[in-house]
Amino acid sequence: MYGYKYQFEGNKQAKLYCIMRMQQIILFRKHKDKQKQYPRLTFTTWLDTDIRQFLKGHRNYWRKHENQFKKRVLVFDVLFFILSLIFTVLIFHFSFLGGLFFSFLVYIGIWLFTKYYQYPRIIGRYMDSLARALDPMCFALDASVRNDLSNYSQTSKIETDSDAK
Repeated sequence: MYGYKYQFEGNKQAKLYCIMRMQQIILFRKHKDKQKQYPRLTFTTWLDTDIRQFLKGHRNYWRKHENQFKKRVLVFDVLFFILSLIFTVLIFHFSFLGGLFFSFLVYIGIWLFTKYYQYPRIIGRYMDSLARALDPMCFALDASVRNDLSNYSQTSKIETDSDAK
């Protein structure tokens, strides 16, 4: 298991990548619609004891990263809601209920946009940056189970030590 290997080597970014990828796959077991991202994997209801033991000693980095993103989006969204309410009521002279309705629609639009479009892009970039620390064999193994490799186009260009020589 590559997580143990990277833990032994002290490669924190590669270990974090392995932990987050395992947590992502475990999370996708519960969501049938997201399993399409991994068509070559068979999702079962049980966890291997080695994986369970490895993950038991680590925090849920996937959920932590997701919660940090949601907090930032919520703060931005509330500020934008307040500003749009102020502009619609005071500057454009909408009624308060009309401005509130418009601001609420903008709030919902921003929330949906960030949830379904921005967050997958941001997490993809973050995983790309972590994947740079992987050795070529682990990267090839991870890429072999992915259906859509477009998120990993940057990391596929990484030169390995053997390629550089």
